[in-house]
Amino acid sequence: MRLFQNSRFIILLILLAGSTCLAFDHEYTEYAGLLSKYVDQGRVDYAAMLNDRQPLDNFLRECSEVAFDEYKTFSRARQICFLTNLYNASALALILSRYPVESIQDLGSPFTSPWNRKSVSLFNHKVGLGHIQHDILRPEFKEPRLHFAV
Repeated sequence: MRLFQNSRFIILLILLAGSTCLAFDHEYTEYAGLLSKYVDQGRVDYAAMLNDRQPLDNFLRECSEVAFDEYKTFSRARQICFLTNLYNASALALILSRYPVESIQDLGSPFTSPWNRKSVSLFNHKVGLGHIQHDILRPEFKEPRLHFAV
């Protein structure tokens, strides 16, 4: 089972999301509950999460319904919160899609890395995790701590 090394930070970010992202149409309660249920001391219980995918799938569906125009009305903190949570939830979904795997790196192919695999629905487009991290989060927000949040 592969581990999320920074899961405590991720859970903290999710919990803080409620205080910084109140204007969202989306609630993070179900997603945070999923993380608190299946992440313990930095370890993700993917096998158990695989049998309880509905909260994760619901969250990803809700995120996919956010239009770009709506996202642009979010404050900077809300944008970071939204993208970071979407990235991490999408990484979980990617791992679960081929579980059991030793590493997320095993989900790539000779022609594409798992981070470039277009598995994330964002603003009516399919993008990869790398697009969220390297083309949006890093250049737009220039916040070095984001690397530890995703």
